[in-house]
Amino acid sequence: MSRSTAAAGGGGSGGRLPRTLRALRLYARGRLAAAAVLALSLGAGSIVWYLERTGTGQRMDWSNLLYFWLLSAAVAAAAFGIGFLRQRSYLDGLLRLVDVPGWRPLQGAATPEQRRTARMLEGLSRMAQDRLQAHDRERELHRHFVYQWVHHMKTPVSVIDLIAQSHAAKAGLGREELRELTDSLREETDRLTRGLEQMLHTARLEEFGLDLHPRRIALHDAAREAVNQHKRLLIAAGVYPRIEGEAWVETDGKWVLFLLVQLIGNAVKYSKLKPGAKRLDIRIGSVADGSAWIEVADEGIGIPAQDVPRVFDPFFTGENGRRSEESTGMGLYLCRQVAGKLGLTLELSSEAGEGTVVRIGFESGAIHRLG
Repeated sequence: MSRSTAAAGGGGSGGRLPRTLRALRLYARGRLAAAAVLALSLGAGSIVWYLERTGTGQRMDWSNLLYFWLLSAAVAAAAFGIGFLRQRSYLDGLLRLVDVPGWRPLQGAATPEQRRTARMLEGLSRMAQDRLQAHDRERELHRHFVYQWVHHMKTPVSVIDLIAQSHAAKAGLGREELRELTDSLREETDRLTRGLEQMLHTARLEEFGLDLHPRRIALHDAAREAVNQHKRLLIAAGVYPRIEGEAWVETDGKWVLFLLVQLIGNAVKYSKLKPGAKRLDIRIGSVADGSAWIEVADEGIGIPAQDVPRVFDPFFTGENGRRSEESTGMGLYLCRQVAGKLGLTLELSSEAGEGTVVRIGFESGAIHRLG
């Protein structure tokens, strides 16, 4: 055991020497300009001394000149050695960063430039680590979302298969049975379509800037289109939509439609859990400075007070998610991401048992200030 330990220690010393020599070479290369200036200064001084002696007819005492050169060389060598000893730790750490993967703080900075370099590298390292952590988190969220999405998509596929099996043995279908079968299939295919659209928009978020096309749109037209996409669901859930007001804004119409489709889909999803007829109000307004807003207000089951602060968190379904099989916990999270990228505000208020109101705010010219 002791022999193995000694061998490991010897290997460490052997690896230390080449790096020290490389540090010395690196330090020497950094002093070449200073050495050249010193040599030129000594040469110029020697020439002046020689001309002065020659011009006055004095005897040449070369020993004095040699002594001057040796003394200057000794002082320069001492300064070189002291400077290297002061900076060896810093240079060794710099070479270690190159040789060994991984970040370690630079120690032993002896000059203002080295201290600034060490601080700059430390800042760059923190920035890189933050970006790596953010990237890892995004990858984990994406992976989790894919798992959730696949599980969510299996439900309508299973229902369609069950419907097909239950009617396969029947000799013939009456008109009413055929209508019910068609409605059931349409409902499940709508769920598939919404799931695929959500997945597609999630993928597009990674290259949002390439998919951004600002133009002037009518919010009331976008609201009508979003309502029409949920027409069958609204009828089946007993929810009656109403659009009030008009406004025009400059933004990306496709992404705003995605926001409204998600919000109306949520409103329908949690309104159908409440018995009786319900109303869905979509209110639109604007102000003189060009700003505008649109609200989606439902009369559904609402959100418990303890869940409201977390509704925009990814994969958070809360108490209501346990009551609805369609909840993935990604709808409002994606809405927040899209709203932030469009420069919009997104606010939500809710009261359990009474309903939920979500407000999208459009600040004038916000789309053109995006970085």
